This record gives sequence, structure tokens and C-alpha cells, in this order.
Amino acid sequence: VKDVNDIGSPDIIIIPGTKGTINDLKFIKDNGMADVIIDKANNGCMVIGICGGYQMLGKEIRDPLRVESNEDRISGLGLINAITDFAPEKVTHQSRAKIMPGSLPFEVNRELTGYEIHMGTTKLLDFADNGHNCIYDTGTKISMFLKIVKRSSKNVDINDGISIFSKNRFIIGSYLHGIFDNDDFRSGLIRYLVNRNGKQPVAATAGINSLNEKEEGYKRLEKIVRESLDMDRIYKILNKK
Repeated sequence: VKDVNDIGSPDIIIIPGTKGTINDLKFIKDNGMADVIIDKANNGCMVIGICGGYQMLGKEIRDPLRVESNEDRISGLGLINAITDFAPEKVTHQSRAKIMPGSLPFEVNRELTGYEIHMGTTKLLDFADNGHNCIYDTGTKISMFLKIVKRSSKNVDINDGISIFSKNRFIIGSYLHGIFDNDDFRSGLIRYLVNRNGKQPVAATAGINSLNEKEEGYKRLEKIVRESLDMDRIYKILNKK
């Protein structure tokens, strides 16, 4: 959605990644969407922030080196107790991650695959001074969300993201793009929302295999390219070079 009137009454709001976190945060503040997101998050609507969306969820984003904008700092949505600092170095990896035990109110039995592409780091202030990955606050469970176990070809042990849930509150933030392409996570999340919100589940089906769907998409694109171009001519040009 691009307008506050389009938000309606959703069961979940996803704030996606962005190439301009600060400018996009200013945009949703100026058009009123930020206030609506905060209100709905505080009244039971699930909110998931991915990468730049995760950074927006925090208390503040700081950019002292003006890496991304002309702003030294900007206040975030304040839905998680975190501060993000931008830095010149960009993190880019194909990644694998495990769900932190107890960070979700539903089961995900497989590792997640995705990718990271972001500048800066997010510090979770709730966990700054303790060695635990989970705390309770007046009935709300606050947990680190993921354990990154592989970046590119290197095995790692890196905490990522946050999960906050209670009876009337559910917020997830993570730097891992592509988590909804993981069938186990996506289907578990949908089933949880159906049950949580008293909705009628759809009839059982074979479900969607995201990897197969992606491969089929590549095949359709390949067919269109081959039918639209003189491939023999292209091969001749390539051989000459």
C-alpha cells in the first residue's frame, strides 16, 4: 500500500527492505502510515520488518557519516527497543539460519535460507547487558529471532533479529531477506494467524513449493527470451568474441 487509507484491517503488516531506509521512513511518517502501523501493532496486528523495515521498527536510526542520507539521525517507529547505526561497509551474503528456540509460537523444523544485503548494524538494547537470548516482560516474550549459521561459504554463529509476542502483540524484525520463500516458515505463520484470529482455514491443498515455483518462473522467462530473440545470431556473436 502507498496510502494510509489502503491499509484497512489486516492480520499482518510487512515492512519490506528498501534502498533508502531513512527517506522511506520519513515518507511513511509524513503520510501518516507510521502512526497507523504503530497503532495496529499495539492492538494485535502482527508486524514483520525485513532489513530496512527491521531498522525502522527500532527507536532510532543513526547515520553520522551520511552514508544514506543528509540526516544524522531519525527516530524510528519505537516498536522494538533497538538502535541502528549505519556504516560504509555493506554486508552481502547468501545465508542460512536457524529459528531461535522459543522465538515463535509455532513450529519451524527446517533451517531458513535467504540473503543479507544491508549497511549498518542494529543493537538490541534489551539484550545488551545479559547473556540470554530470551526475556519476559509483563507477559510478553522477547527473544532473539534467528541464529545465522552460514554466510556465503563460511560457517558462522551470529544472532539476528528479534521476536516479540504475547496475547495481543506480535512483532518480528530480521535482516534475512527471503524468509517467506521458506515453505515451512510461511505455512506455519499462516496457520498461526488463522487460528489466532479465529478465521476459517482454507481447504487442505498440496501447498506451494517456492523453489519449484521459482524454477518454473525461470523456465517461462527462458522460453520467452528464446522465442523473442535470434539465438543463432547471438551464439555466432558470442563465438566471434
